[in-house]
Amino acid sequence: MPAPAPLLAVLLVVAQVPEDTVADPEILGTPADWSIRGVAATRPTLELPAATKVFEEPSSGSTVVMTFAGGRVPVWTTRLGWAQILVGDSVGWVEIEPTGELEVRPFPPEPAQAPPPVPYPDPELVAAARQQLSPQATHTRAGGLELHIDADDRKLVATFVTIAQQMATVYRNRYGIGSDHDLTGVVFAFVDAAAFDAARTQILSTEARSLAGVASGGVAIVHIDRLRSPQVPRTFLHELAHLWNHHLFGGEVPVWLEEGIAEDLALSTMTSDGKINTERVAKQVHRDGPLTIVPATTAIIATLTRQAQRDELTSSAELLEMDQASFMSSDRRLSHYVQSGLLVRFLLEERDFAATFRTFLAQVAAGGNASGSHLLDALGKIDAISSLDRRFRDWVLDLRVPVDWARP
Repeated sequence: MPAPAPLLAVLLVVAQVPEDTVADPEILGTPADWSIRGVAATRPTLELPAATKVFEEPSSGSTVVMTFAGGRVPVWTTRLGWAQILVGDSVGWVEIEPTGELEVRPFPPEPAQAPPPVPYPDPELVAAARQQLSPQATHTRAGGLELHIDADDRKLVATFVTIAQQMATVYRNRYGIGSDHDLTGVVFAFVDAAAFDAARTQILSTEARSLAGVASGGVAIVHIDRLRSPQVPRTFLHELAHLWNHHLFGGEVPVWLEEGIAEDLALSTMTSDGKINTERVAKQVHRDGPLTIVPATTAIIATLTRQAQRDELTSSAELLEMDQASFMSSDRRLSHYVQSGLLVRFLLEERDFAATFRTFLAQVAAGGNASGSHLLDALGKIDAISSLDRRFRDWVLDLRVPVDWARP
């Protein structure tokens, strides 16, 4: 049997552990979903010179599985002058010569591999929506925002541009948050319902057919419904707010806050040319001869008013803790949208809560805790949540929207 090649300048960096008690040589048989590398990060280490032979078993007569180029490796266990080590994803044995007092040094984990950044706006969504545009589409910009409007309607285009140009100022003034960088995003607006639906389904499934707009990945899709023309600029504003929420808050925020801010803005009064007044709630109706046309948002405020009269509003605690599925449940989805918008407005307008709520928004924009429970804890220090709900109910009633405008 040939003599084993000597190892030079070997420093064993293992803890004093009883022989054969740390791991066993069968570690190569671990399940595929178990991270050897992750466990290796917690092991002591061994410094090996170049050209170190790594054996299959703790014996110089066993198979040489590799010749190691040298460096520091994690140690699983030791056995009678041998150490079981990890090299890459393989385990083997090397001869060792302990050198007196043993030193313990942590093995540094491999740097986490960040997922590749997702392009923003999402180029696949942009391409899919662009395919639905007709040759007559109007293309323009408002800062870093692209607008593609599938209609030959200069007034509507100008209204959209006016709305987009106000957004940075509106967010700073109303919510106390802003950015030194322009918003980057793309909005597509379609007159043709089939084109809108084809573009929309790239973002949401057919389960959301009743929605007049959607937004995701830096792309917003809006339906220019001529039968609901007064509502179209508000739909555009709502979806544009989603792009701004992502721009200013970064990652995901709770659904009530995401939709609440978008709906708070869409509830604002607006001139026919798109100038926004966030200080007042839009609750007007439109006359068409003998008919009174109640916009959808106004009708839902009336529905919430009726719920407030009956003390049937969703509690703040329940609304702020809702997940996406509960919030979007078909039976009360629209009420959740509008109640979230009204709650945002209430918290901004009520003197007792405004400073706390704006501080919360600033913290979320800085990457802080965005949970509803965190906000409720902060508000609860000012007033009991049951009292907050009573005050919100009274605030809704003070909007004085006739309940006969409510949806059946």
